[in-house]
Amino acid sequence: MRKNKTPLGRAYDYKKAGDLLTSEQKYGSAVTKYEKASKHFAAAADIYEKIPQDNRTPIMEKHIKDFNNLSIKAKQKAEELENITGGPSLLKRILQGPRVRLIISLSIIILGLVLLAPTLTGNTIATLTTQTTNIIAGALVVIGIIACYFLIKNR
Repeated sequence: MRKNKTPLGRAYDYKKAGDLLTSEQKYGSAVTKYEKASKHFAAAADIYEKIPQDNRTPIMEKHIKDFNNLSIKAKQKAEELENITGGPSLLKRILQGPRVRLIISLSIIILGLVLLAPTLTGNTIATLTTQTTNIIAGALVVIGIIACYFLIKNR
């Protein structure tokens, strides 16, 4: 799939990928592609909707309707394929909740802090040196903080 920078280009790319995966009966992957296509079609419509009403042409109005319809159709296709596969996977259902993501993020931070204190682990984390452990711990703390930031930002 080529890298498009516009929401509309990405939407069509994801839709094509979903169509291809559906023809290959890879429904689980196709669902993801159709969901992404739906989001990007909606984003393309939003771009036109941000234009003031008196500056819009009839073609722009038609694009807004078309992109919203394509977004709805892509979402319906994703739901249809989810029904074929028996719904979202167990892992996807578990990880959809914001609480679970927050718990995972906080767990990563806590694990990083535990690794930063070598006396807590008794300096016996496999055969890693204190410096290596500190690097790993620092990375885990940073990853956990970034994950928490995005969870809070997306609420």
